[in-house]
Amino acid sequence: MQILSDRRLFGLAPFAEVFSKGDLLYSKRFCIFEVGNKNILTTLSETMKTIVYFHGYGSSCQSNSATCLAKNMPEYNVIAPDIPVDPEEALPFLKSYCAKNKVDLIIGTSMGGMYAMQMTDYPRICVNPALHMSQVKDVLQVGTFERFQPTADGQTHFTITEEIIEHFKGMEQHLFDGITSENQSLCWGFFADGDTLVNCKDEFTQHFTHVEDFHGEHRMNDQIIRDVIIPAAKRILKE
Repeated sequence: MQILSDRRLFGLAPFAEVFSKGDLLYSKRFCIFEVGNKNILTTLSETMKTIVYFHGYGSSCQSNSATCLAKNMPEYNVIAPDIPVDPEEALPFLKSYCAKNKVDLIIGTSMGGMYAMQMTDYPRICVNPALHMSQVKDVLQVGTFERFQPTADGQTHFTITEEIIEHFKGMEQHLFDGITSENQSLCWGFFADGDTLVNCKDEFTQHFTHVEDFHGEHRMNDQIIRDVIIPAAKRILKE
């Protein structure tokens, strides 16, 4: 899949043409999908609200969920970073990324939902948030693994060390430290009734009141994004 710069695409191709070619930058009239951490796109429409998508474990900014959001929400800036593997690097990076891009809404799934929950200054949708990655032994293991999709700079594998697992354990002890009565209302949790991988709904509801169920499994498909997540995102952005 080819990554095209803003000079080649920005304002030159309609949404349908760009998307049908499998490129990573999409828009109805302009290319508004910023891919990865390297600021491939540096100009977003100042007249449109910005949504950032946080991908799950083993995925990347080229996640199918990110591309589905961009395809179906052309009236918004949709951006997606590659999240660093180590949470000690990821959390400050994501806070800086959201501030730099003046984000209006965060949507995160699984591990990305866990990170989204901690972005306390922003409205955020947490889909099946994996609040205890270190306890999912079949997933978070020491070794080198293949990504579901390559990163913006072409990396196809990532490595987990014992130190990274310990960093997850340390972060998990402070997930709710920044939650206050003022920012608590900015967070929405969406939980699939068929999620057999992680189920953190009970813990989430101890801290947040916006909780919704949907029919599905841990990983979202395009239909759930279109029928459940996008309507919720548009509703929240209008509030």
